[in-house]
Amino acid sequence: MRCDVMLLVITRDPTVARWAHQSIDLGHPGFELRPVVVDLPEVPRILDADLAHVSPEFAVLSSLAHPDRVVAETALGAIRTMPEDARKLYSQAILAQLPEPARGDLETLMDLWDKYKPLFEQHYYERGLKEGREEGGTAASREALRTFLATRFGGVTDEQQARIAAADSAQLSRWIARAAHASSAEAVLTE
Repeated sequence: MRCDVMLLVITRDPTVARWAHQSIDLGHPGFELRPVVVDLPEVPRILDADLAHVSPEFAVLSSLAHPDRVVAETALGAIRTMPEDARKLYSQAILAQLPEPARGDLETLMDLWDKYKPLFEQHYYERGLKEGREEGGTAASREALRTFLATRFGGVTDEQQARIAAADSAQLSRWIARAAHASSAEAVLTE
């Protein structure tokens, strides 16, 4: 894979953590391996969703170190957007560490999420599409008005440009309709 290699030891047992901190002599002079040791009780509880989303793997590690529902929910939320294979692996690891009542509750929650996720995604996709069309339509109206005024009246001043940029779509529609009969760019933009 052409990448650096390290030995990572993750343990709950302080005795194993002390033992794993020792260097391993590889037999060649000067070649010693020093494992990276993660003593799970020292891993912080990740409860902040923003932090969990920045480092979902750290959130998963936190849920392994602190097998309770709140930490697990935070970690499960952080891995939702990961590729499916990683999400499945991490969610199984998270759920395997939990006591049975919490595991059952979270499995039910995950099933509901999987069932309704497409509906939420469709809603937000359609909302984003509508907002994008509205913004695009407003931008196109601004550009059409500027072009029409520049062509018909020989230009648009900086102050007029600023008024056009600040106008909403309803105002732009009124100005475009007025531009066909106005005697100047200022007459179009004056209320």
